[in-house]
Amino acid sequence: MIDLENVSGLPISLDERTNSLVSKKLELPQPSVRTLGDLTKVARNRELKVDAGEIAYWMYRDIALPQHRPLIAKYSLRFDITVMKNFLLGDEYGKTSGHYHPNFYPEIYGVLYGKAIYISQKSSENDPLKVEVFTATEVEPYGLWVSPPMHGHTTINKEPQTLVMANWVSNKFQSLYGPMESARGAAYHLVKTEKGPRWIPNPTYKSIPKKITKNKLTPPINSPIYTQGIQKIEKLSQFLNPQT
Repeated sequence: MIDLENVSGLPISLDERTNSLVSKKLELPQPSVRTLGDLTKVARNRELKVDAGEIAYWMYRDIALPQHRPLIAKYSLRFDITVMKNFLLGDEYGKTSGHYHPNFYPEIYGVLYGKAIYISQKSSENDPLKVEVFTATEVEPYGLWVSPPMHGHTTINKEPQTLVMANWVSNKFQSLYGPMESARGAAYHLVKTEKGPRWIPNPTYKSIPKKITKNKLTPPINSPIYTQGIQKIEKLSQFLNPQT
């Protein structure tokens, strides 16, 4: 068991054998899942053969301490945790299916265990297959990353261990998965080679930046992501619900 209470702010642990969250003090929601079969839609290899029923990651949505539920609901927010195991999609490092946010809604992510690469892309207003900006940001535990509004984003786990990440998000919108699926993922794929990780352009796109903006965030010495959100929930809601 890996204790995640200090980094998350919640009485939870990771069971490494099953890649599941456990808690003796908090009733956790039943997770929804993404399988390898689901992820073939965004894999760079169109002929990829996988065990379609094998689970790639688990999404625990709307987690909260009982005393905080009314407060979180009042401000139209939701706190989620995703557990993503180490896997490959052919030669691609494991990744989430990816999605876009409608309108002006951002999202805040925090790594609880492992290491994440968050990729973000901004497409032309007139053509989603013309990408103007592409960034890749490496984040470690206690580090926070903001997914900008009107951007598509995907999370990659290239590390040998499980990745556990949390996010604060508005509950007023639905993520848009279609653009990533129709394009078979983001503008670049991160693949495993004998010489190390390599970014490969996605040929589905009409135009993409020649240069990837790469960042590495130094984790701040601060309180856990859940605790920070509760302590500053009014400001958090103003940021995540900009249209209200």
